[in-house]
Amino acid sequence: MTVTDDKGAATSSNVTVTLSSIINPNDQVVTYSSSNPPTQPPIGQIGKWVRTVRLTWNTDSWKAYIMNTLAFRIKFPKNYDPYANDGKRYPMIVFFHGLGEVG
Repeated sequence: MTVTDDKGAATSSNVTVTLSSIINPNDQVVTYSSSNPPTQPPIGQIGKWVRTVRLTWNTDSWKAYIMNTLAFRIKFPKNYDPYANDGKRYPMIVFFHGLGEVG
């Protein structure tokens, strides 16, 4: 994977992720609770994560995960079946947002 920022600086890394049963469209969406905070998975492993309700739009369909302290969310297509071995491919959009988000 190669990532390029808005100034043209690029970084590359080989990333291999085995999804197995970690990322699943049937996962429950869990809201953060200070009385029961989540624990992060070991470095290099994907783990289920929590959402923090701070938005005015509904995030119920976005599944929350974390890897190497980087939290991310995934929205699966309505017809996605993680158990089907039909060779169907789905597009993936990665959006990195933050202070460099200009224009």
